[in-house]
Amino acid sequence: MRDTGRLKKLLFSANRVLFMSKKPGKNRKTMCEILAAWREESNEWVLINPGFHSDIVERAINNKLLSSLKEYLVERREINYKSSRIDFLLRSSNSNKTALLEVKGCTLFEGHYCYYPDAPTKRGARHVKELMNAVKEGLNAYILFVVPGETRFVKPNKMIDPVFSRNLREAVNLGVKALAMRTKLEEGVIYFVKELPVIID
Repeated sequence: MRDTGRLKKLLFSANRVLFMSKKPGKNRKTMCEILAAWREESNEWVLINPGFHSDIVERAINNKLLSSLKEYLVERREINYKSSRIDFLLRSSNSNKTALLEVKGCTLFEGHYCYYPDAPTKRGARHVKELMNAVKEGLNAYILFVVPGETRFVKPNKMIDPVFSRNLREAVNLGVKALAMRTKLEEGVIYFVKELPVIID
């Protein structure tokens, strides 16, 4: 199980899940890992394996599916910046402009809203601070929420993690761009659906 969140509305007794077979090795003790869980309210599979998020986002960026990032291509993944590892270094295809991009996966749904995080995340709060530092140093910076499932809006979860939510609000006010994209898992294929608005209270 790669997701470190609580997943209370997705992982519970008798709910259906999808597994992927894996070969046990030096760093793996199990023969499988969870890919997705069934969400009855929207009648769909919800991706809960964050190991796929960077692959999804890289393809979306390089195929120009995200209008907010259409000027960029992926320069490098997993870069060290300050005291953190940020998911992507992007470079503009039209200029020499660079940007940092951090990716977060959402798995908590309430009606038409999806919230992040579903458990307190000191690491996530630190990442947002690092993006703020990047903006202060003249870089462009983005945080992108990957949202599996039927939803219309993304919001920070200030009830679960007020520190992350406060950091995100400060970051957006400083110039960090908060983005979201909806995906769909169907018949073993993960599809890009569309971009979603992020609502900062």
